[in-house]
Amino acid sequence: LFSLRNYTLKLWLCIMWLCTMGQSFEKVVRVKECQGEPGKPYCKTLILTNTQANDSGYYRCFYQDIKAIIDGTTAVSMFVFVRGEDCKQTNFILELKMSVLIRITSDFQMMFEINVLLFIQLEEPPLLLEGNEITWNNKRGWSVPRHIFENISILFGFFCSTSVHNNEHRSSVYLVQNIGQKFYEFKLFPEHSPVELMQGEALELNCTALVEFNTGVEFQWDYPGQKVITRPHCIFTFSRFRVQQHGLEIREVCKQDAGEYTVVLKNTRAALEKRLNFTLIVNVPPQIHEKEAATPTNPYRRSSRQTLTCTATGTPPATITWQWRPWSPYAVNPIESIEILTEMVDGKEKTVSHLVIQSANVSAMYKCSAENKVGRDERLIYFYVTSFGIEMEPSEDPLEQDLVRLKCNADNYTYENLRWYRLDPQAVPPELDCKSLHQYAGSLGGELSFQTASNNWVLELTFTNIQLQDEGNYVCEVQNRGSGEKHCHRKYIPVKALEAPRYRNNPTNQTVNVSESLQMECDVEGTPSPQLSWFKDNQPLHQISGILLQDSNRTLSIQRVREEDAGLYTCRACNQRGCVQSSATVSVIGSDDKTNVEIVILIGTGVIAIFFWVLLLVIFCNVKRVNQADIKTGYLSIIMDPGEVPLEEQCEYLPYDSSQWEISRDRLRLGKVLGHGAFGKVIEASIFGHDKKTCSNTVAVKMLKEGATANEHKALMSELKILIHIGNHLNVVNLLGACTKPNGPLMVIVEYCKYGNLSNFLRTKREFFLPNYPQQPNIFTESAVDDLWKTPLTIEDLICYSFQVARGMEFLGSRKCIHRDLAARNILLSENNVVKICDFGLARDIYKDPDYVRKGNARLPLKWMAPESIFDKVYTSQSDVWSFGVLLWEIFSLGASPYPGLQIDEDFCKRLKDGTRMRAPDNASPEIYGIMLACWQGEPRERPTFPALVEILGDLLQENSLPVRKKKKKTPTYYEILKSHSMCLRAQRMMASHSLPLDNHHKRRSDSPATQCPLGTYTFYISVGGLILT
Repeated sequence: LFSLRNYTLKLWLCIMWLCTMGQSFEKVVRVKECQGEPGKPYCKTLILTNTQANDSGYYRCFYQDIKAIIDGTTAVSMFVFVRGEDCKQTNFILELKMSVLIRITSDFQMMFEINVLLFIQLEEPPLLLEGNEITWNNKRGWSVPRHIFENISILFGFFCSTSVHNNEHRSSVYLVQNIGQKFYEFKLFPEHSPVELMQGEALELNCTALVEFNTGVEFQWDYPGQKVITRPHCIFTFSRFRVQQHGLEIREVCKQDAGEYTVVLKNTRAALEKRLNFTLIVNVPPQIHEKEAATPTNPYRRSSRQTLTCTATGTPPATITWQWRPWSPYAVNPIESIEILTEMVDGKEKTVSHLVIQSANVSAMYKCSAENKVGRDERLIYFYVTSFGIEMEPSEDPLEQDLVRLKCNADNYTYENLRWYRLDPQAVPPELDCKSLHQYAGSLGGELSFQTASNNWVLELTFTNIQLQDEGNYVCEVQNRGSGEKHCHRKYIPVKALEAPRYRNNPTNQTVNVSESLQMECDVEGTPSPQLSWFKDNQPLHQISGILLQDSNRTLSIQRVREEDAGLYTCRACNQRGCVQSSATVSVIGSDDKTNVEIVILIGTGVIAIFFWVLLLVIFCNVKRVNQADIKTGYLSIIMDPGEVPLEEQCEYLPYDSSQWEISRDRLRLGKVLGHGAFGKVIEASIFGHDKKTCSNTVAVKMLKEGATANEHKALMSELKILIHIGNHLNVVNLLGACTKPNGPLMVIVEYCKYGNLSNFLRTKREFFLPNYPQQPNIFTESAVDDLWKTPLTIEDLICYSFQVARGMEFLGSRKCIHRDLAARNILLSENNVVKICDFGLARDIYKDPDYVRKGNARLPLKWMAPESIFDKVYTSQSDVWSFGVLLWEIFSLGASPYPGLQIDEDFCKRLKDGTRMRAPDNASPEIYGIMLACWQGEPRERPTFPALVEILGDLLQENSLPVRKKKKKTPTYYEILKSHSMCLRAQRMMASHSLPLDNHHKRRSDSPATQCPLGTYTFYISVGGLILT
């Protein structure tokens, strides 16, 4: 035991004791305050107990808060020598550039010089260390520079030896460790960041450090999660440059664990620090927030604007889609907009979708679907529309003795207890009050029925023969199911009294000259409006050439009066109350001879004028003759191959059986123009007596424009004959008949397709395209399904259209036919979602259609043409396959124009030949795009045939639905697509189950699949853009 005491004058300075090695003894020895001396009142004592020889050394007392430590001024030092037995083994930590100080103590008094030797213990025998750099100090011991032994060994020892009076004394061994201070390489496993894990999976991080041997490394982790278990373990090997250390594990990751993980590697002694970062993404299946806080659905007021909201959380952010199924197959709720936003709610990023319903018309069930790559969640919203109102049928202004129905409609979800009342005309209140309704109204009956489709109660009040006394206010009362509150609606029925016809002005006698015009008025009134009819000399008078009946027969006009028009004219007016009539005499002055002279003069003048017009027209045509290549291109009709049959003989090449195909023009009633071109037009018409089941059928009539040339007439006749030769197929616009007899225009009568061409139809249905809309036949009635405008468009419909076109082209190929203008504009859509391949022929104006681009002397649909057709004018069935690929792109882009943004010019043709192809449209699956690329092979022989396309698309159609860009799939090659099969026979059976309604007089060849025998050895062609038979 020994103690050291120090005195000072300065009160505000702290006194510290240090040994000469710089190690603080505040924590290993006892330091206490002591009593000062006069003039030096402050004192600290350092007490060491159980001292050993190793405690020998310099001890210093100094002021703590003074940086400059100077012995004699701010500090005082003294050397303490501790006598003792042999020292225990001592360990040293060797630092970079540090010399080794080995303390040697002895029990002998240093009264004389002794010889102390230093040995290093590597192996037997010990090695004596000598040299000028190795110094001995009686107080401090041996000093050995580091470089002498730093490469000798990793772990070694020193001891000292001396002889006193011939007795050898040896110290204990001092062990020395070599401490490293260099960082080389760090790795954090897993190496790739970020790492995505599913919620609930385990995370294990390991950090490996490659450092200089025996370099101390401290690991510090910074992480966002809470359920973290650290596993500290240190593995030291005697390899010089490898240290593996720390790991971090999360047993079940949750969303809160996502974020940045940082491990900090430190060596405090060497002031080294290294940071490694790791990013964790925790994928969480989507969850719809509204499902957790779902409330009972309240009804929505009819015709009101409503907004449905769907909020979803998940990682990655969910994609929200909407679907709906109406309870009524007729009414719809028009959608104003669908908004998708990203919001921060309660510190979480959420995807919010707002479905804005413009007008709530019908109750329905909406489904909100939230989906990401790890899961899916759904929410059903029952959208109840409350409806309460009164309807009057069949007219809002009934007449006396009419049939009148009052219908009170109330939805079953909200209302019950429907009752009819009639207000007392003498006690009608200013405002309708349901609470006091019984005081001034009488109860009525009615027939109560329930409409399942609309979920409504209907209370019907019927007047089979309404009378004037039935006029008045009628009230329908209903009761709210939830609150019991009663609601009322009032309807006023006005009843007009019947009035017999009466003349306001009677017709007057008239005298007119021959060839003048005559007009007579029948000014009559009555309730209801009388039906008028005219008589001449008591014989019914009808509208014929020269006699017009206008304004519901109120006005009779004769354009050029003749002598035989003189006589007694009578106008008769009749309604339910009776009939009245009035007559007037018409006298004609003059003779028809004068009229004949005038007619001769007029005819002569007209003939001369016509002659000059024809002469001018001939001169004009000779000056500016239409290019024959353009005319030929514009026909778009079927002609024979000019290489085998001269053009002038084609019209006579095929037979025309008038007994089978001729239809009288009197059976046709022409309507509106469906399409027109530079040389012809297509007109909607009604044909009478064609089908025994119906009175009339709607058809399409192809005919020439006025002033058509003989070549155009011959081209249309040739098209008629080859259409007869081709035969009938469900997916081709079929021939029904023709009008070819003289004294009338040439007419080719074909099937009528009510929904127009497929290109316009797809563009119109873009807003109603629901890719994954479930096909449930029981949702819609048969009449609703028949109207394609009321049903949504689905992916299955697009595949069905593609399959049907392939079937039609397969049939045309079996009849040796090539279609050089296969595009969505030449595909028509008929009832029951049936598509038909057509040829507009003369009815398309290629001069104004932007799809036809001038190349040389012709206008061609370059966007749809194969390279060999553009450059070599080669047209085959395989060039049609190329056009079919472009048609697929049109279908799955919902009617977009191909090659958007590209200028169609010579550079476009060159890029097409070099391999430029369109990207996949948004709605095309990888399988469909693979079919497109197969059709766009540069070598025609590498493209699929139409029978193969029928089989491939049939298999896709059988799958009933296709994923639309849900996952990134590898686009299949054509050869991979051809591996799918087995649909062809099923497709044939399905197509054979459909038949075209025709009477026995107009039966033609049955639908022939492509596997049947082709037609002889004939080879036929069509002009550019039409069909070609080969």
